[in-house]
Amino acid sequence: MCSPKISVILPVFNPGSGIKKCLNSLRNQTLKDVEYLFIDDCGTDQSMSIIEKIATEDKRIRIIRNQHNIGAGNSRNVGIENARGEYLSFIDPDDYIAEDFLELLYNKTNRKPDIVKGLKHRIDIHGNLIIEKDQSNKIIEEGLEQHKPLFTLFRGAHVTAIYRRDFILSSGARYGKTSNNEDTTFLLMVTFYAKSIELENNAYYYYVAREGSRVRDYTEKRIWDDLYGFKEKIDFLDHRISDPKNIYEYVYINLVYLLKLGLKISTIESLCKTSAIFLNEIKVFISSLPYVDGLVNYDLLIKGLIIYDANLSTSPFEIMMNKPRYFEYKKVVENWVGFLCSNPSLLSESQKRIQFVFTNALTFKDWNQEGLDKIKEHKYLREMALTLPDVSVLSQDYMTMKLFVKYGIDLFWLRDSTFGILGKKVLSFARKIRKNKK
Repeated sequence: MCSPKISVILPVFNPGSGIKKCLNSLRNQTLKDVEYLFIDDCGTDQSMSIIEKIATEDKRIRIIRNQHNIGAGNSRNVGIENARGEYLSFIDPDDYIAEDFLELLYNKTNRKPDIVKGLKHRIDIHGNLIIEKDQSNKIIEEGLEQHKPLFTLFRGAHVTAIYRRDFILSSGARYGKTSNNEDTTFLLMVTFYAKSIELENNAYYYYVAREGSRVRDYTEKRIWDDLYGFKEKIDFLDHRISDPKNIYEYVYINLVYLLKLGLKISTIESLCKTSAIFLNEIKVFISSLPYVDGLVNYDLLIKGLIIYDANLSTSPFEIMMNKPRYFEYKKVVENWVGFLCSNPSLLSESQKRIQFVFTNALTFKDWNQEGLDKIKEHKYLREMALTLPDVSVLSQDYMTMKLFVKYGIDLFWLRDSTFGILGKKVLSFARKIRKNKK
């Protein structure tokens, strides 16, 4: 029996109503030479019944049953061991893919690359595109041109790619042990060993953002799993790379995620006490690394954690604009102001970041929709700014911030208006002329 071009592996554990949309997108793929491996992970909803019924009509569907629930990552590992395709694809059964997704990716395999990657569209449950332009392929392309290692560039959305099966088997890359980081552990191993990647900017994976989905389910287990997953990845990299700058960058990238998580749980009443313990555990782990001195000098965020016990996350988790997100930004402002009041010698080093966090809080867009008192909150932010040891760190080279801090004049609403965008273009043009005259 000839091997199919692609094996699509789907772990199934209570995906809910999304399974129907997913199944339709698979069966309607323009690439027909495909097998679909559904790994039954002992869920309790009706998804497997729906899949079993479709399997009687479509012989490309294979069902593999776990004896007990083993999680998405281990289920995907089962799929890897049983797949027959030339390339492997991993899809979550509550998402779906464009009808030409697999064909467009496979068309890039003439040179047998280890990975072929598409892009992700993030949508809501009604199918509306959430404004989030996927720049991941551009980041990868530009990074590779600068000779950066692939594992520092392709770090998430593993489902947007297909992977050459022989390469996966020979590299030993498998999904990780923790329930929240199994995909990023797999992706780290794959991108670390991969010798080649092709990028396809017209192949789209549709990630459905649902309320109450696992990635937004902040529990004690999820929080600690995120930290254990971080340790798992750093343990993998240890002794495998020669240039310490690469591991510094990777630690930094993952630390940003963890500090955002720490920020998030500090605003949740049931988890706020955990946030301090969580932050300390991160610090203890990083402090134990043999290259901690280099890490401390790599970035202020790491220095703030290791030396000053400060969570210097510069932005919250959520992409959607909502009331909790504003209060996370407010927490970021409070963290930074407190840090700089205690460590005024770091003011100049922190200029861009403190301007960034204040700007994000001030340009929050959904004031009316969420019923926030904009005047009251902006007054609070101005009061916070004025407590800085040197408030000019905020307003230096930043006229809008200067007007806000010095006089209380709020022109941040102009930022994304037609007038504001045009004004920025005019100012940019004027600066170029002045620069050329010099």
